[in-house]
Amino acid sequence: MADVNTNVINQAATLLTSIYNQVSGATAITPTDTGSFISLANKTLTYGLDPIMGALSTIIGRTIFSNRPYRGKLDILNVTNQEFAWHNRKISMSDSAPIDSAVYGLTNGQSVDQQIVKVPNTLQLNIYGENAYQDFYTLFEQQVKMSLSSPDELVAFLAMVTQNCMDKIEQADESFRRFALAGYIGALLTYNGDRVVHCLTEYNTATGQQLTDTSVMEGLNFRSFVDWLFARMMTVSDAMTERSYKYHFNVTGHTVMRHSPREMQRLIMYAPFAHLMVNRVIANTFNAKAFEQITSEMVNFWQALNSPDTINVTPGILNSTGAKTQGSAVNQAHVLGVLFDRDALGVSIFDKSFGTAPYNERGKYRNIWYSSTQRYYADHTENGVVFVLD
Repeated sequence: MADVNTNVINQAATLLTSIYNQVSGATAITPTDTGSFISLANKTLTYGLDPIMGALSTIIGRTIFSNRPYRGKLDILNVTNQEFAWHNRKISMSDSAPIDSAVYGLTNGQSVDQQIVKVPNTLQLNIYGENAYQDFYTLFEQQVKMSLSSPDELVAFLAMVTQNCMDKIEQADESFRRFALAGYIGALLTYNGDRVVHCLTEYNTATGQQLTDTSVMEGLNFRSFVDWLFARMMTVSDAMTERSYKYHFNVTGHTVMRHSPREMQRLIMYAPFAHLMVNRVIANTFNAKAFEQITSEMVNFWQALNSPDTINVTPGILNSTGAKTQGSAVNQAHVLGVLFDRDALGVSIFDKSFGTAPYNERGKYRNIWYSSTQRYYADHTENGVVFVLD
């Protein structure tokens, strides 16, 4: 049989007989050449191309415009726009120590001063800078007309080009959010201590077992581990609602008490592991009452699609004085999830705009420009805990 992809009309009766015999059980499975039978969408063009883009054939039967809007992940990190703020400041209060009561320490002939001064101990954190980029695409007036059969197809073609640009923008924004999250997780791992739950180590200590990241996934081992992990996550969430110095970085001399009510908590889970939790163990109880007030999202990968459960970043961190410094490289696999305060991590969109450049009469085209200015920020003095299978 000739290859249908070479613009021929094949006689398919013989092939149909073979297929029918296989699917009906009349014959055993037979090696079948599907490559000559299936019209495979491919880049080889057997007719003339348009003169500019070199991508559209000049003879059209029916044109299918591949046009599917993309919705970016991690919208959970988006916050209210701060349009005019190049420099944001965040002021927090440090608790001061109480003093002894003067009521029972009075001395005859002396008074007590009720106007003594107690200066508030404030911590000001500064958030600077923005990230900007541009993109553009060109719309032709004359050059593609020979490749399209009607005004409706021209409209559909232009809509496809525009949608492609929108999808690129959506994925770019998502990618920035993803790397902001990876950087935040890297910072938590650098601080360690209360900021990291080393799940496998804690579980083995609690149970006296010696499971590895492989054996823990087996049968009853996994069920028992997930039961423990679910309780551990609930415990951390409960603890973050308490006003305390735990679960966040404290600047020397300006320690700040933080608490994160459940409605202010954000949970992002590694989707493949979360699906295993739900389907193999707790069956629809992962979003039980303990977590129903927490805004949550799942990610298919943290940083790179080919290493989905891993982050590999060099995060910015705070030193003891509260100044930003460069941390060491963090390469961590088996990241299960991160629970953090809403104010610990976010994205502010300062500008997102499209503009059309003047029409180029000589070349019969115009350029559409996109500009974006955004801020991806983190506050390590807010509560946050990362869960790692190590």
